[in-house]
Amino acid sequence: MFQHLARACWVALNVSLALTIAACSKSEPESTGSETGLPTTQGTDSVLVTLFEDRMRLDEGLSPELLIDVPDDAVTVTVVVSGTNEYTLHAWEDGEGRVLVREGWWQDEGNWECESCAQKVMWMEEAFSTVAPNNPSVVLTPGMHRLVVAGGWDERVKVTVYAKVGDALPETGVLDLNLWFTGAYGWDAEVAASDAYLQDALDYVEGLYAQAGISLGELAYLDLDEAFQNVNSTYGSGNDLSALLEQSSGAPNLGVNVFFVDELYASGTGVGQSGPLIIGVSGGTPGPVMLQGTVNSGVVVSTWSTLSEPAATRWVPALAGTIAHEVAHFLGLDHTTEGEGVYDDLPDTPKNDRGNLMHWDPDPSIGDLSPYQRQMMRQNPWIRH
Repeated sequence: MFQHLARACWVALNVSLALTIAACSKSEPESTGSETGLPTTQGTDSVLVTLFEDRMRLDEGLSPELLIDVPDDAVTVTVVVSGTNEYTLHAWEDGEGRVLVREGWWQDEGNWECESCAQKVMWMEEAFSTVAPNNPSVVLTPGMHRLVVAGGWDERVKVTVYAKVGDALPETGVLDLNLWFTGAYGWDAEVAASDAYLQDALDYVEGLYAQAGISLGELAYLDLDEAFQNVNSTYGSGNDLSALLEQSSGAPNLGVNVFFVDELYASGTGVGQSGPLIIGVSGGTPGPVMLQGTVNSGVVVSTWSTLSEPAATRWVPALAGTIAHEVAHFLGLDHTTEGEGVYDDLPDTPKNDRGNLMHWDPDPSIGDLSPYQRQMMRQNPWIRH
């Protein structure tokens, strides 16, 4: 139906010219207060609850109308659809009749992403996810919400709706990771677990995420076959990226998957669909929530631009910045600046500023996150409290 390339970082960092390692402090998380419009409080208990879970038939590409009772203490709502085709939301109306996703948008816009929806949604392969609110124009109200799913013709899908409930969204959270190694540059699970450069990079990631109050929790080190060292295609039938991300079905914990490969190309599988070498890619914005083993379940980080450097000149922020940027995509953050005149929907992110972690070509020695970006990361169910 609609096919698109997952979020990618297109520019390789010139690590050989970066001679100074910027300090990355593990300071106490900053309070976001009410800057973003969603109340937050330090230490608030927050529980992820399942509001709805069922399998259903898509009759002529649409689900029956789903009625979801959103409780008074819900601070976020996440919708997940999984199957074997491509999916999005056809409609979403809240308990007070506000339209979050405009009914039938994909039929008249003819695009893979809804430009006219308050809650920004897009088509996704095998597993669709959206976490509300994903921009300040969305007001999340309790009551009976009405949703309709769009997808393949006459098939069965699973729909799950989660909510984070509590007095407010906590200002702190924990992110678990599954770290997958293909043997690129000698990194297997055993070597990587004690590699000083990787450990420094993970510490740096944690320092960047401390802005959002997020710390790294359980880290699993996992081996993959060397056949996955190079990703030569990222879209098209049978592409390498999908095959790699599907390996997450063997993940030992419910954490975000980070795959370390050698070379990664933004290329298709068709004749003449060659593309540039890139440094990272995410399986979605956001990626599939609380699901493993799909063609979008994780992020991929190329190590050619960092590990090909002599150990003495490797720059920690180079690798760390790619990991942090791609995982932030997976948690729901868009590029602040995509190109001339193309920006995200958040009012507090700077335009054309490489100091923000989510610029298309960020400076990893800075790696700022705005208050609303921090909130969106903590909203995602992959972040536990």
